[in-house]
Amino acid sequence: MKLKTILLSLFFATSVTFGQHKTDDYKSFKSELRKKEQVKDYNYNKSIDYISHHNLLVIDLIDMCSYFRSDRMKYKVCLKAYPTIIDKKNFFKVYDSFHSFSYAIKLYHETEGSTKEDEREIHFPDPFKYNGVISSNCERPISQYAFEEILHKVEDLKNENYRLSQLKKSIYHSCLSTEEIMKLAQTLDSDENRSIFLSYAVDYAYDIENYFYVKQLIDDKFEKQQLISFINKKVEQIVAQNNHNECATSPSEFDYILKTIKDQQFSKEKINIAKAHIAKNCFDIHQISLIVNQFNFENNKLDILKYSFQHSNEKDKFYTLRDLLNFNANKREFDEFLLKQRS
Repeated sequence: MKLKTILLSLFFATSVTFGQHKTDDYKSFKSELRKKEQVKDYNYNKSIDYISHHNLLVIDLIDMCSYFRSDRMKYKVCLKAYPTIIDKKNFFKVYDSFHSFSYAIKLYHETEGSTKEDEREIHFPDPFKYNGVISSNCERPISQYAFEEILHKVEDLKNENYRLSQLKKSIYHSCLSTEEIMKLAQTLDSDENRSIFLSYAVDYAYDIENYFYVKQLIDDKFEKQQLISFINKKVEQIVAQNNHNECATSPSEFDYILKTIKDQQFSKEKINIAKAHIAKNCFDIHQISLIVNQFNFENNKLDILKYSFQHSNEKDKFYTLRDLLNFNANKREFDEFLLKQRS
């Protein structure tokens, strides 16, 4: 009888706790949310900060969720808040806050429905410590602000296929870290769409040799294997291309080659020696300029410039060498030559 009385008392206390008005502490915080309701991201950031320092009642969390249009933001806030919830037995009431059933189910599986003490942890590579291969079309990741812009534009979209389409458009001609690409992929629910996006995004990855980290986001074994196979081939191509572009002539080697050219007494011999070295070695733009300056006659300079272009890995920088020519007619001929090569 005594035990029954205690249990009834506990049940009554819990019911009163949930039925009571929001805590005074949360009331004060709520007035802050109301004031900044129109300020982008303010409420989300402040809510995350508040959750980190306070315990919450479910009724407080439900009210907090009402300030976010995005189910994704609600999900992240609720997931963060779960360990701090005082009345966890009432947590099921939170699921009604979501417009999308999939986010409610996802939250359930990662909180009340979880069979593990710890949630599956996704490991993100650090782009700032990356020292590997960088492809020529992705020299630096976009800023955090630009990334957040892309993320917020797509996370509010309800239709997943449309979200996938918008993700592709948003990163076109951009450069992103593997971490940023993974976070964008997490806005997609199905393994199939995630795999499609991750395969597409590999061309826009900065730390390309970290890209294997993305496989963590795929659960389906077949989809994961297909993605890994595709990534391996793509990364091999980019690394091979990079190694080809790294062809270079060291300063000591170049000094010897330049001296060999200088030592030739006749222009014809000097041209032949210069062309032989240009064909067999990799010279950067500065080194080519030093070779060109070994010739006194403009027609010889122009000849070496044209020949060097065919063997250079820095063709896009060749326009900077036009100032090695003195006469406007030769400069014009060189300009026309470069234009023809690009057409």
